[in-house]
Amino acid sequence: MGLYTLLNNLTGSNYRRGLHVFSEFAPKEYDAWFHDTWLSLVQYLKEKTSWTLRKNKNDSSIRLSEDGKSVILSHANDVSKVPVTISTNAEFMKHTTAKTREKVFSKWIKEIAAHDAEYTRLKKLCAETAGKKISDKINQEFLPDYVYAFFQIYPEEYYYAKTTRTETTILKVPSRDDFRSVIEFQGCRYEVPSSQLNIISRFQNTKTKKTLEFRNECRFSHGQFNGTPEAKMYVVRDTPLTDLYEPLE
Repeated sequence: MGLYTLLNNLTGSNYRRGLHVFSEFAPKEYDAWFHDTWLSLVQYLKEKTSWTLRKNKNDSSIRLSEDGKSVILSHANDVSKVPVTISTNAEFMKHTTAKTREKVFSKWIKEIAAHDAEYTRLKKLCAETAGKKISDKINQEFLPDYVYAFFQIYPEEYYYAKTTRTETTILKVPSRDDFRSVIEFQGCRYEVPSSQLNIISRFQNTKTKKTLEFRNECRFSHGQFNGTPEAKMYVVRDTPLTDLYEPLE
């Protein structure tokens, strides 16, 4: 899901599609991360002249223009010419296409820049800054009325039944009126293993004491610095969603 969906469902905010986790919640750190990466690329080209990745039938390549004032990114028939003097990702986006960002620039990052300690430090700092602001916002502004869709909560209580080869389970799902007394939001936190931002939201069934955690991995899905990162949602430790409901004997 997009980050805007997560925040709207947990806080009742009115964010729209395209909300960028880093430029919105860590703009200074994001620009520093990008600028350092861009300077590294320019320096690399001054030393190596060019970079090429051969994969299948289409080569991805990067080189300096003859006058040294632009960086040329090429993939098949897609070519982007970017001024050497840019310093922000917003400027980079204006001069490139989705294909040259994903198939060229991000490939160079993965092969070269991602192994640099300063690149990792700046990426991690950006993730931690954004993570703290987002988790603080969710903890301070959480509104239970907006999470009903997460847990399939409706005006009336109902029963959820499932059958396997070994057992039959019947679970009671609370109504919206009973939701707050049965399912409790226990807070949001962030984690940055290595340099990946994870937003983790924890809920508990107050009757059974079973807990459920959602992990939203905020990351670029089509290459670093390419468009808007997603916030892919997973259930932590593969806990079934039904753990939040009340089993009937």
